[in-house]
Amino acid sequence: MKKEHKYGLTTQASDPLSWGYPTPSGFGASAPQMIEVLDYYKQEPTHFAGTFPRSTIRFGHKLAIEITPTETRADMHYGVVAVLACPTANSQNYFHWMVDCVARMALLGDLAQYDLFVMPHISDSYGRETLAMLGIPNEKILVVEGGAVLSAELLVAPTERRWGNHQVARWAAEFLRNTFSGLPLAAPANERIYISRKKRALRTFENEDEVEELLQEYRFQTVFLEDISVRDQIRLMQSSSFVLAPHGAGLTNIVFCRPKTRVIEIFSSAYLSGFFYQIAMHVRCRYRFLVFDPSQDDDRNDNSKNIKLNIAALRREINKML
Repeated sequence: MKKEHKYGLTTQASDPLSWGYPTPSGFGASAPQMIEVLDYYKQEPTHFAGTFPRSTIRFGHKLAIEITPTETRADMHYGVVAVLACPTANSQNYFHWMVDCVARMALLGDLAQYDLFVMPHISDSYGRETLAMLGIPNEKILVVEGGAVLSAELLVAPTERRWGNHQVARWAAEFLRNTFSGLPLAAPANERIYISRKKRALRTFENEDEVEELLQEYRFQTVFLEDISVRDQIRLMQSSSFVLAPHGAGLTNIVFCRPKTRVIEIFSSAYLSGFFYQIAMHVRCRYRFLVFDPSQDDDRNDNSKNIKLNIAALRREINKML
């Protein structure tokens, strides 16, 4: 559903969601780490881009934002401005960048309408590349720090894309898939991919060598996604028939897999998450997960613990999926 606004701006509202309303916060010093906007006129549980004519935007701790009528005191003055504060304040994580920040551009309509895109820190390894793929030039990107104040003729603030139990909305997955999957498909899709986290030294397998030896029997290719471009990551996923990985941001890329691609996600029992299950269901992958004990001598926080993987159990699960 498109919305027409003053200045000829057109934004996009998503399909109604079934799991709760956005909340009308994000308008004061106590605002949370995202912009949340409620459509007071329709009161519909939709994601959309709220608009604020002649507004001043104050950027606080972790990009909490206060929106007020235009003041004379502002560091910078612009026309039509889109603000994409990452709700997790963690745009340096590939998953949060793609799903919390980039996917919300689906609500902005034609990106050529905007004079400026205001964002948190952008990773040089994948952030600039994804923005270029969206057709956003560097001169339209402003990375701000806490304490900055700017004024805009029209501020456009898309709602946060996750509500309830940290759900990944279908429209967010579809936007990423449709926007970035325009590359020629490799044929056939027969690659078996193991996304290794060995270089990350967290949430990896304590018996990594045994895991790789087993996966070689099944013709899995070990890949380190942090070493290749986003464009090549997309091509790799499009050419895959089977993806296996410990829980981690690299699994965001299953959004680009073909339907019926097999996916196995492996967790430590200390930390479980449903993000990639949701993405897999949206793009119709065949998804399964395995849970193993964390490494006994790992005293890091639950989300970082390495995994003590049972080789026999992994072999059984791979055989079930083939």
